[in-house]
Amino acid sequence: MKIATGLFHLGRRNARPWHPSGSSKAQCTNQLYVMATHITFKNAASRVVSLLENAAATNGDSAFVDAWAKIFEVPGNLEQTRRETQVSRLITALASQIEAIQAALTAQQVPHDLIEMPIRRVLNMLALGHLRATWNGVNILQQDVIISYKWFAHVLPADGEKLDSTAFAELEALLIDLEKIARQNQLPTALSTYLERVIEDIKIAISFIPVSGIEPLRQAVGKAIFEASFEKEKLKSAVESIPVETSQTAISVLSQTLKIAAAVSGDLVKMEKFLKIASGDNEWLPKLLG
Repeated sequence: MKIATGLFHLGRRNARPWHPSGSSKAQCTNQLYVMATHITFKNAASRVVSLLENAAATNGDSAFVDAWAKIFEVPGNLEQTRRETQVSRLITALASQIEAIQAALTAQQVPHDLIEMPIRRVLNMLALGHLRATWNGVNILQQDVIISYKWFAHVLPADGEKLDSTAFAELEALLIDLEKIARQNQLPTALSTYLERVIEDIKIAISFIPVSGIEPLRQAVGKAIFEASFEKEKLKSAVESIPVETSQTAISVLSQTLKIAAAVSGDLVKMEKFLKIASGDNEWLPKLLG
């Protein structure tokens, strides 16, 4: 009884639900940034607490996939197949976070009987076999489960991740600019296709931040750099086939987009070192392709 009481009070004191500070959802210009901007989570368990609290507050007879789409803030204008795919990927990522929390707690020698029930209950609820079920038939969350995850967040170490709302606003603006550039008719297919992949990968990475932290953004930046290197001959030909002003604009906006994304993910120094560029030099692509 003392343990249960202690868990309850720890859970109440250490709850860290996400909330935009200084702005409302209505002020956000893109749904992808609603859950990502202004968030400071102590660790994976505190991210899970936020999502579980939103899940517990989601009622009604909506489909399982629709309920999770609302919880994850998946844009409602996505085509249904893409929407279900995105929800499935986010659910899978959340399950991976739960398993990582279990491993971290076990490594800290937290007794198995304090871990097993809340871990198993949430993993069961996340089974992709429920995609065609109704939410009320699957949602078995109760306060004792959420309190357990709040306790997990309390006992596990901080991961040091902190997201900068100013950087996110800049990243959003750059992605909009990059989309406009990618849609230009005069761009060669190789270049426009590459830019579109970079944009899509970064947007998807941002949507995963409330679940997986900033690691997906690191991966998106790394993938963009790797693909530019891998396709360097094709991209070099594409860049050389268009007016200099057009290529310079595309390269500058792309470079700034990746730099801000790398800064948000904490890898800017690594990226700049890898590309061997000086601070403030935006034209990394010609150097990479040279």
